[in-house]
Amino acid sequence: AYLVAGEPGMVFGGVQNDDGKWRFNYLVLIKHNATAASAYHRGKADPNISNETSDGKIRRLHFHEEIGFDERKFAFEYQAQFDAVKDTLLAETMTFQGQKIDLLEGRLFVVDLTAEPVRFQQIAANLPNTEDVHFLKISTEQYKPLMQRWLSELAKESKVVRETFVDRAGEQKPQDQAND
Repeated sequence: AYLVAGEPGMVFGGVQNDDGKWRFNYLVLIKHNATAASAYHRGKADPNISNETSDGKIRRLHFHEEIGFDERKFAFEYQAQFDAVKDTLLAETMTFQGQKIDLLEGRLFVVDLTAEPVRFQQIAANLPNTEDVHFLKISTEQYKPLMQRWLSELAKESKVVRETFVDRAGEQKPQDQAND
């Protein structure tokens, strides 16, 4: 996750193949107006649900998270089953704010924590290439150029991303800084 005051936020789910290369299963871009003084919340909406298990043949992932700043929050759930031997996806489901999502309609989501109520949009777009990223080894500071690159790539494909995060000059829009 990348959640920094004054910049678009990002949460993602991904898998690493046998070659050590990563790919996104989903990507969530977050518009917010958090400041350095904002109360940040990221956690398991239900810690009894989120887990990863394997019987050696089938690997199961079940993530149920809640993310937000101050009183503005959203929750999502992602479940997947992988063939542990062949390293292939067998099945997956996702919900946002309790609403079931058809991942065939897109794996990119824009969440607007500045809207009342909190709004999310599912977008059909190619997710950014992550093969050159080692997610387990990068620092928070290294996410900023990745986020800028990914926003630029996604803005070319998606009007929603472009209008939400990129200004007319092609630069990343500053996030609203209420109470600064």
